[in-house]
Amino acid sequence: MMMRCRIGLLVFWVLAAPVCAADLPVVLREAPPCIVLVTAPLNADGTRAAFAGGVVLAQTRDALTIVTAAHVPNLERGQVLTQRGEMLAIRSVRVLAGRDVALLTTDPARDRYPAPVVASVVLSNAPAYVWGYPSSATPTLSTGRTIAHPQALATKIRPDEITMICATCGHGDSGGGIFTSDGKLVGIVTHGFVTRSGVPAFVVGEPLDAAIAAIP
Repeated sequence: MMMRCRIGLLVFWVLAAPVCAADLPVVLREAPPCIVLVTAPLNADGTRAAFAGGVVLAQTRDALTIVTAAHVPNLERGQVLTQRGEMLAIRSVRVLAGRDVALLTTDPARDRYPAPVVASVVLSNAPAYVWGYPSSATPTLSTGRTIAHPQALATKIRPDEITMICATCGHGDSGGGIFTSDGKLVGIVTHGFVTRSGVPAFVVGEPLDAAIAAIP
């Protein structure tokens, strides 16, 4: 898997590699509790039409606040499955204007789900780790390394957006959290697009922290 990320006016390649738990930083050897599965409502036959990842940004006694991709269908009637087995109904959905990013609030959770620290910068030639749900209800980790690269991307991508090339990413990876080697949140996977050279790519949503998430 190969991904490319851009922050500000910088463009990075992320070269994916097989994941070996022994080689990972301790904080990433298992999915952090803030990673959740966001699911659409059940169909008549008991299947679900869509699912995606999400990241817990805040928790109160009344609700979890979660960031995910806004293009997941029927979020208003969906549910969130935590890694500790709690299935929580989604109470409200707020889409950030002009972004494929949605903030969800859910029913209250019994367990605790600490929010991640948001990374202030992402360095070139540094490891990058993506937790998503590409094939099952168990989070899957993809890992790579950022390498500075000046190649231009699609014209519709704003210079403040992060992008990544990922030939194997698809449904289920949307909303998945991207982390640094010390477990800080970089952002989430959102909508796909095609670069000028015809390569499938994805935009990474803002790494919102609890203070930003609380703004109406």
